[in-house]
Amino acid sequence: MCGILALFDGALSAAELEALCKRLTSLLSHRGPDEVGCHVGGGFALGHARLSIMDPAHGHQPLVHAPTGNAVVHNGEIYNHAELRERAALEAAAARAPPVVYATHSDSESILPLFETHGAHVAAMLDGMFAFVAVRPDGTCVAARDPCGIKPLYRGWSASGRVLFASELKCLVGHVEHAEEFPAGHLWTAEGGYERYFAPDWLRPTLDPAAPLILPTGGVERVRGLLKRAVAKRLMSDVGYGLLLSGGLDSAIVCALMAELTDMSKIKSFTVGMPNSPDIMAAREVAKHFGTVHHEYLFSPDEAFAMVPQVVYHLETYEPELIRSSIPNYFLAKLAGAHTKVVLTGEGADELFAGYLYFRDCPDREAMQRETLRIWGHLHNVNLQRSDRMGMAHGLEARVPFLDVELLEEAYGRVDPAAKMHTATKAEKHALRALFEGEIPHDVLWRTKAMQCEGVGTDWVSILQAKCAAAVSDAEFGAASATFPLNPPQSKEEFYYRKLFAQSHAGMDHFVHVWEGGCRAGGAAWQSAVYTRAGLADTAQLRHALMDADKEGEDARGEGLRGTADGTARSGASDAANASAIDPSSGAGAKRNAADPLGGAASSLPSGSTTSEVMRALADAGVRATELHELLGTGGDSRISLKAGVNKYGIPATPQPRAVVRSSCTSSPPTAAGYAAAAEVLARMASADGTIDAFGAEMRAVRTRIATALKLPAGSEVVLAPSGVEAEYIGMLVAQQLHPHARLHSIVAAAGEVGTATAEAARCVSYDNLTPFCAPTARAPTKGSLLDGFAHIEQFCVPARDATGKQSDEAAAIGAHIDAVAAASAEPIAWVVRQVAGTKTGFTTSLPDAASACGALPADALVVIDACQLRVSCELVHSYLRQGQVVLITGSKFVHGASFSAAILIPPELAQRLEAVRDAPPLPVGLGAHFSAHEMPDRLSRWAEQLHRSPNLGLLLRWHTALPMLERLCALPDGERTRLEDAWAASVAQLVERQPRLSVLSREAGIVSFTCARPSADEGMYGLDELAKVHRWLQEDFAHVQGARPCAHRSLVCFIGQAVAITRGVAVLRIASSADLLVRLHDGAYELAMEEALVDKIGWLIESYDAVLDAALR
Repeated sequence: MCGILALFDGALSAAELEALCKRLTSLLSHRGPDEVGCHVGGGFALGHARLSIMDPAHGHQPLVHAPTGNAVVHNGEIYNHAELRERAALEAAAARAPPVVYATHSDSESILPLFETHGAHVAAMLDGMFAFVAVRPDGTCVAARDPCGIKPLYRGWSASGRVLFASELKCLVGHVEHAEEFPAGHLWTAEGGYERYFAPDWLRPTLDPAAPLILPTGGVERVRGLLKRAVAKRLMSDVGYGLLLSGGLDSAIVCALMAELTDMSKIKSFTVGMPNSPDIMAAREVAKHFGTVHHEYLFSPDEAFAMVPQVVYHLETYEPELIRSSIPNYFLAKLAGAHTKVVLTGEGADELFAGYLYFRDCPDREAMQRETLRIWGHLHNVNLQRSDRMGMAHGLEARVPFLDVELLEEAYGRVDPAAKMHTATKAEKHALRALFEGEIPHDVLWRTKAMQCEGVGTDWVSILQAKCAAAVSDAEFGAASATFPLNPPQSKEEFYYRKLFAQSHAGMDHFVHVWEGGCRAGGAAWQSAVYTRAGLADTAQLRHALMDADKEGEDARGEGLRGTADGTARSGASDAANASAIDPSSGAGAKRNAADPLGGAASSLPSGSTTSEVMRALADAGVRATELHELLGTGGDSRISLKAGVNKYGIPATPQPRAVVRSSCTSSPPTAAGYAAAAEVLARMASADGTIDAFGAEMRAVRTRIATALKLPAGSEVVLAPSGVEAEYIGMLVAQQLHPHARLHSIVAAAGEVGTATAEAARCVSYDNLTPFCAPTARAPTKGSLLDGFAHIEQFCVPARDATGKQSDEAAAIGAHIDAVAAASAEPIAWVVRQVAGTKTGFTTSLPDAASACGALPADALVVIDACQLRVSCELVHSYLRQGQVVLITGSKFVHGASFSAAILIPPELAQRLEAVRDAPPLPVGLGAHFSAHEMPDRLSRWAEQLHRSPNLGLLLRWHTALPMLERLCALPDGERTRLEDAWAASVAQLVERQPRLSVLSREAGIVSFTCARPSADEGMYGLDELAKVHRWLQEDFAHVQGARPCAHRSLVCFIGQAVAITRGVAVLRIASSADLLVRLHDGAYELAMEEALVDKIGWLIESYDAVLDAALR
């Protein structure tokens, strides 16, 4: 995207800062040929050489936020910039701050508002490839680099106080006394130095040698879907994009996935090599198959040698293996850069899936996991450095789908290393190849891995090495160790590269990563003769059937070759909404049944089979889990997926009998009774009796038990949902079905104290890329896109609290908004007003009525009550239903079911209207990714008939973990429940107040919310980011940490409610009652000592915050 520079030097005047900044930024002009910008502040200057891709007309950098004066220079692409803008807007609304105003549509600008409110923590919010420096007017700054190091960044400093950041090392030469590469996945501030913000569990063994190695046991069934989403993200561009087509497996996979997402007849692909080389011939076949506008460049060994000085200058290394592979990449980037500014590549796949040939000698899965992690950790110095520097030498941005953070998590945190092992009968990356069988030409799909310097031609490297040797005298080489004592050259080829490097990067020898043993395989834990210091030992194995098959056009150097498959160019959907209606498993462009997101895999199962149809349907849908705790983590979105035994919020799907569980929201493990009940259901579904019809009967039984436990009025109906967020879709569906010709308008109360993505779901927007019924090979809805079948829904959100932390007057705000919109609109409006009975801190919102200043709600407004916490009496639920209001509940919060499960309670009169309606539109097809017919009651058979019959076994099992406690809770009289809850909350509040740094904010509906003070009074309270860490630490053992005072409960595992922001800088922790607690209080089987231990540990964590943080980082 560009080159960035940030210079901090208080000894220079503004004019001197500007002059030096412009001079150094000019060294990066190849990275940003479109324009150069400079911004000077107090003691600092920011420089930017721009390659305009997003908002070319207005996205000039450095970007300065006018209201604050904050500025940023950013290199790369932020793929979630739209979500970040929405987050900033919601946070501003919740804080009653002025609306966030943007000057551009550039993805880079999304950093600035969040930098203002979150400071350095903005780095962890970004999804993309990036290096940035953000600065406040006083010169305080944060710098950060993406988790993989896709985008480069260097930092230099001098004793005088000068600090310099730059995209390339050449900017630092001669201007600082010390220099270092900015580590990937880190941020830096002057106050705290480097801090690693990217530290997933799978990475820990590389960060801490004492950490146990995680050996996952999953399959590769999810890889294709995740990779496809990664490709879709990287098609973000205002100037178009192309594809670097090496002819190998990885770029062919990217090409195949692009073909499902865009019109390939408009995509330019690029390849370089020598005549009849493995890459040239294979790439030509791929281009022909997918119908790209293909361009080739055929180079000679003489041209390769002539380009070495330029390659070394831009690459900024003397590592021989990297230079060899970068020479053809230099030609490739030059060719592509003449046609486009953006390309996708296949980089990273060999590190994630063990593609290099030396893995043939890997002895076991543990060695496989360690070695793939080792070489991934070097990517920023090798493949990514080559891809970035060679591309940016020609103003070309390369994007790498295989290094998407979600795919990293899958490859290293879920896929069994055994699936990556090479054997006598299984080629390298065999599991990855098998996912694309039948889609990519066979000879390409199964060709042997070739690194780029080998694939472009099998003899040019030896010619290059001979030419390099001829350029170095015997005397020069004889003095190699004296001339270059650090990493002395081992051959004349290496000496030649080293001499060129020294000419432009004097004093920077220590920056170069030289492979242990002289080649990529040299650092492996096993011996392999596949690669030597000079390259691949046996290049003959790279030959394939496509070579010599077609030499036509080999003298067409630089000419475009238009290829098609069977004379027809493939085309795909041009946007995410259309893409969701395509089934790639059926071939390009094949439509699938919109009501069957699994492409017929499960819905076509016959009834009454003698085998377990349910388990077979799950297997067909890509679900390989068979254990109960694993299955509890299926049939939902990414929040529910288990990684290392816990979900996104760190909550296990198994009972925790020794833990203290006092949680609100989805922060509770299941009870032992609930887990046992789910195990019984799983046994039935896994047996021969587990038919699709039997599954349907089980789901009907769940709906009946919910209705019976809550004593619902006769005629009420229950719809099941995978989560409370998805339950929001049903409320909008009801309004759409009853008012098909009206404009839907959604109102959400208590924004900021409701569930994750509630606002998005309440306007029928996909809140995740993973959905319950999207198989790995199916097209999942794109996060942030409108569900297919719904029209645009307008929305008004009322924040839960004002800027001071006081509860908002939502009734007045809602009434005023309705009046204003109704007065300005002549068309009919279907109002869906969402209220909350029990926010995260326990309060209940209110509606405008006839006595309010703005009048009552419109008579036909649909009111949806979010009672997901289930902190309401049965009588209150009945009251809502009697008023015709839809009620949402969950089984995964107050009643301690496994995360996540939900139900929608439809009042009798409304259910009757839905049953009787005759002119309702068809069910939106997008709902099929979230619901099946089994979740619908018999009375709403018209809905069920439009949905597939695929079983969501995970949802069934999760509800069974919740039902035992729901039934016991509802058996308690409402008055007794209130009395027990109030007495318990009063006792907990007293315990909290005894802690010197804790202070009770509120006590509502069995939730005690409290603030946590910083060490000194003038520092105020801890905010959301700090308390989120404390929430996580409560689940960990800190017996090894001394802390600020003695604490007997440092090892206690505790689950409490997630931290909630009250104002911009203040948040609360929450200790909450639960159904299990109230039942034990009623039975007399409860002791306050559990609360005493819990509060003591919280107090100790707050008082020992810095010590615990230091221990956690280590």
